[in-house]
Amino acid sequence: INEFAIGSLYPDLTIYLDLAPEEGLKRIMKNRENPDRLDVEKLSFHKKVYEGYEEVYKMFQGRIYKVDAKQDLLSVTKDAFNKVYEFIVQNEKR
Repeated sequence: INEFAIGSLYPDLTIYLDLAPEEGLKRIMKNRENPDRLDVEKLSFHKKVYEGYEEVYKMFQGRIYKVDAKQDLLSVTKDAFNKVYEFIVQNEKR
């Protein structure tokens, strides 16, 4: 599906917020007043989606940076920001 949608264009860097489906669903139910249709899907659906993201990560480890999203919000934000900043600095002369 991605190839059809984007052809051969891929991002230089992707930030992947890694969080187990069980924890993600807990957070959604705790923080959302109106869950959307995907939020209320069965756990098995969310596990399949997670497995799909893990497969993509394994295929493109050179351009996908995995952030441990079990951390607190500030730590996740810092981790992602630092990776983006590092990437920009390393590639500013391209």
